[in-house]
Amino acid sequence: MEHNDTSDLRAKIMEHYANPQFKGFKNQGEKYEAQSPTCSDRIQLEIASENDIVTHIAFEGEGCAVSLASSDTFCQTIQGKSKAAIQEIIAEYKKMLLGEPFDANVLGELVIFKNVGAQKSRITCASTVINILGIFLEK
Repeated sequence: MEHNDTSDLRAKIMEHYANPQFKGFKNQGEKYEAQSPTCSDRIQLEIASENDIVTHIAFEGEGCAVSLASSDTFCQTIQGKSKAAIQEIIAEYKKMLLGEPFDANVLGELVIFKNVGAQKSRITCASTVINILGIFLEK
């Protein structure tokens, strides 16, 4: 996938929205939830970890394509990662959303959201999942 081709990025977001790989709880972890402060997006994460490594992650929820696709993509990206690595991913993701220089190697497929910041209201949609992950990281 070309990271500068807007239509490819949009198609990948829609793929995660229409065919999420990490949607559906398996009752294998603790539940965390957040609702967007500006719309009706509501996302829940189910996360299990051992020795600060995410061993299982899944999501449920209702929301727009950006909110649900970012949840699925984050689940894909952080599965098997340490809390420290997740913090680094979130920091780079925030930079990307705000249009600041970021490390695409750290983000992996999350770069598909790099143009979301062009519509400021969509930053909230793309950030709901990281708000939930912040709760997990504080534990």
